[in-house]
Amino acid sequence: MSDDDDLRTTYDLEAWAPPAPSGSLADAVIARLRQPPAVVAIEPEDAPTRRRRWHLAGGLAGALAAAVVAVVVVGSLKRAPGVGSGTIIADTARSVELGESRVQLDPGAELAWERAGDRVRAVLRRGSATFSVAGEDTFEIDGAALASVTASGASLRMEAKMNLSDARVIGASAVTAAAVAMLTIVVYEGSARATHGGQTVTIEAGGTLDVRAPGPPRPPSPTEVAVGAGLDVQAQLDE
Repeated sequence: MSDDDDLRTTYDLEAWAPPAPSGSLADAVIARLRQPPAVVAIEPEDAPTRRRRWHLAGGLAGALAAAVVAVVVVGSLKRAPGVGSGTIIADTARSVELGESRVQLDPGAELAWERAGDRVRAVLRRGSATFSVAGEDTFEIDGAALASVTASGASLRMEAKMNLSDARVIGASAVTAAAVAMLTIVVYEGSARATHGGQTVTIEAGGTLDVRAPGPPRPPSPTEVAVGAGLDVQAQLDE
């Protein structure tokens, strides 16, 4: 006899039947189908990765801020050139940098200058020089005491021509301003205002102005001397 025969003898397997499904089973299945799908959780980044990203963003922001500060500082330096002064006697051709502006000195030229902010006062005592007035600068130039020039955003040249026959030598090379016979002003670009003899004129680009020094008093002629002597004699007789 097998084990299966023993089970049939002990238990009546024919009499067992599965239980009937409950009445709420269908409703439970439908309710389950109506539920939204579950959201899959995303694993968060690890802390070192987040720190690297924050450091990168912070570095870019710092570089941008430094660039902005540099631009502001450079702009401030251009807007406020400061103060300064100097005197140059050019034994050879010289170039003088005055901020964005520049002065080219010919050999033998003597220049004194003084800057206060955007205004530069210069004195060309002798010789020739070319002035390139750039940016927001304004130059006031005294040309050998014969004429003064005011210029902004212009390029011009001054030539103080000497009368060597009347020059008084001081030391080895310098001569007094009294030896300047004529001042020539040439405007290459822009315009300039020149004042001499109590009058002010505007020199446009391509224009030239010559200012001659007043000559020494002319000695009286023999006729004027004789007439003057006769008037003195007549005055004495009248007395």
